[in-house]
Amino acid sequence: MNCHPATGLKNHVWRRYYCSWFLISIDREILSEGQGFVTSSKNANRNQGVFIVMTGDGLYQKVKISGQEKHMLNISGLTSGYGPVEVLHGLSLYINKGEIVAVIGPNGAGKSTLLKTIVGLISPQNGSILFQDRSIERQPPEYVLDRGIALVPEGRRVFAGLTVLENLHMGAYLERDSSRKKKQIDYIYDLFPRLEERHQQLSGTLSGGEQQQLAIARALMSRPKMLLLDEPSLGLAPVIVEVVIDLINSLRKEGLTIILVEQNIHQALEISDRAYVLVNGSIRMSGSASQLLETGVDMEKAYLGEKI
Repeated sequence: MNCHPATGLKNHVWRRYYCSWFLISIDREILSEGQGFVTSSKNANRNQGVFIVMTGDGLYQKVKISGQEKHMLNISGLTSGYGPVEVLHGLSLYINKGEIVAVIGPNGAGKSTLLKTIVGLISPQNGSILFQDRSIERQPPEYVLDRGIALVPEGRRVFAGLTVLENLHMGAYLERDSSRKKKQIDYIYDLFPRLEERHQQLSGTLSGGEQQQLAIARALMSRPKMLLLDEPSLGLAPVIVEVVIDLINSLRKEGLTIILVEQNIHQALEISDRAYVLVNGSIRMSGSASQLLETGVDMEKAYLGEKI
């Protein structure tokens, strides 16, 4: 194979000498009717810009190609679990900026395991997790938090022996600027007036709904770009659940990206843009929330693990 520099491009642009000993990390993307293919870096299908094309006659030329929209979170072939027990089996999904994406499924489906793996509480056995085009799999939780992903765990798990205010400070432990921390607390109190009223109260004495507000507020103290909510309605009275749902909608309107794990199918889908149905560690169905709501019986069968 001959070695030709790409026409009109300097050598450092993609370093495109098409040599048999330099074919590293090349994707091929057919243009139209087999006229040529794009040579690019391994992830170029997720970028936009100038690419080098070898046309059918063996010549090179540069073309501008609009790539696919970048996903804020991209998970591919994820296998994860606890020790020798594999819970997630080659799972792949993506989240776009500004979306609410629901992950629904029965108990034991692997929903919480997925969230814990994303934030670094569990190290995956295989697969990749890209957040804003950076690999975060096998990174410690503090790194993932600093990158902009915060988890509200199942069961709230507030620090019962600390006050509301002290819990909020715990959520901002990576923030060293005291003025920025105070500004965030003011924002939290605007969002959760009840917490401001009880800021000196021990969190263990709060009601279930107040503790859930505190758990969400604590996560927001890190000013995340993406919020992971694990069963936020669990154990709450219906009237309090409505308050939590309204809060989630408000956060989305502010531009926060949210992954919502829920067992309540209709409740989750009504406020989500898209959804994944997770059964036995694998994605059984996925699509827009409205489409999944319309599937009715088929989705319920998938939810229960039945073949459809």
